[in-house]
Amino acid sequence: MLAAPAYATTDPGRSQQWGLTKIHADQAWTKAKGAGITIAIVDTGIDLTHPDLKAHIASHYDCTSGSCVGGATAGNDDNGHGSHVAGIAAAVTGNGVGVAGVAPSAKLMAVKVLDSSGSGNCSNIVAGIRFASDHGARVINLSLGPETGLLDFILGNSCVQDLQNAAAYAYGRGDVVVIAAGNQSLKSAYNSSALEVVGATGPNDEVASYSNTGANVYAPGGDASGQCQSSTNCILSTWMNGGYALDQGTSMAAPHVSGLAALLLSEGYTNAQAVARINSTADNVNGVERINAMRAVGATSSSGGGGSTPTPTPTRHHSSGTPTPTASNPAVKPSSPAKTVAPPSANPSSSVLAVTPTISPSPTVNAAGPSASTAAHSRATQIGLAAFAIVVVAFATARALARRRSV
Repeated sequence: MLAAPAYATTDPGRSQQWGLTKIHADQAWTKAKGAGITIAIVDTGIDLTHPDLKAHIASHYDCTSGSCVGGATAGNDDNGHGSHVAGIAAAVTGNGVGVAGVAPSAKLMAVKVLDSSGSGNCSNIVAGIRFASDHGARVINLSLGPETGLLDFILGNSCVQDLQNAAAYAYGRGDVVVIAAGNQSLKSAYNSSALEVVGATGPNDEVASYSNTGANVYAPGGDASGQCQSSTNCILSTWMNGGYALDQGTSMAAPHVSGLAALLLSEGYTNAQAVARINSTADNVNGVERINAMRAVGATSSSGGGGSTPTPTPTRHHSSGTPTPTASNPAVKPSSPAKTVAPPSANPSSSVLAVTPTISPSPTVNAAGPSASTAAHSRATQIGLAAFAIVVVAFATARALARRRSV
């Protein structure tokens, strides 16, 4: 068993980031920090002036109108969710301010596809994924996705397929595409080899109560009942307006994996090698595979050596181009979890202010974890809708057969 690490940063909030400790991030940094890799945060944007993020923001765009455009404030976060995700992946680390990121030398690309309420069209997300890939991102983080349930398995969900098609485009260009498994306590709807699907674990390595199953790998996402009130069971990260927040969900798990992907890509792994490495070096905890950054990059608890590294494969990268948006789909939305937002302060250990969670009904896209009671209610609703759909189909079939007999 490894001893508790001496934190490798001067960030005052690092001691509250149990997720980084669980994945042995400090030890991994002795081998790789993600230099030269850009992580696209396809989300609500990123706080462009946040003291713990701005130095890492390489570019920023707004894709909420169907096409992606730049500008002085394009991609600025007016919701908070995207900034929280960005900080987990690649907050400025070792600056004596705030928190640390999994990939402390990686750059960030803000790709705003969701509005201030966290809503957006699936077609905008698809455009954002393609745009990010065309404009230099090597890792694409999707802490969002359609809220799917039993009815979707019966009738299908076009947004799931559209996201998978866009991921296949990016993966084919050499990118790692990471997506949150979802927070309905059901089975993940994704089945694409181009997606690294991420479930969430809590502070005791338990599978989080809200996390969908069927993920490729798991990562720390928090597991509080109800609203997040403590960094002991939720994830501390950056927020909009220069603030910090506690949040939980597979949305928080996904950027841990995106950060790790950046570490591996910076060491010369191809995207396929990086994904394989993430999955094969994970720790088995309570029956699921939770990432281990130290083992993945081939570091040890005492130095940067050890581990095996495949021969790096030369990679081409990304010519600029204009994405081709697909036809508009029904509105999608990231899940709005319980969250507590700290005041805009460089010290995330300052007192926190509780914020009432907003839970959206299906069929929206959700990005972070609702409470267990909400998930149970959602499952009951989905079962009822599925049963109703089966009855309607059976009734229609019976009537059709009756008409056929009468003829």
